[in-house]
Amino acid sequence: MFEAEPLTITLFLTEVMGEPTPDTEIHSYRWIDIDSPETKLLGSGITELTLPLLREEFSK
Repeated sequence: MFEAEPLTITLFLTEVMGEPTPDTEIHSYRWIDIDSPETKLLGSGITELTLPLLREEFSK
């Protein structure tokens, strides 16, 4: 349906110190390992573009 629409993804990498706390409009969060089968449940912009780049970067 939206395949012809341009997609811009901005990715920020950071080191997390301590336990993150959801606030304001974020009610809760859940960490998903980059190699978990659960990543298939994420949107196509994440599964097809972002995760492959992250896997490549962290395999160096």
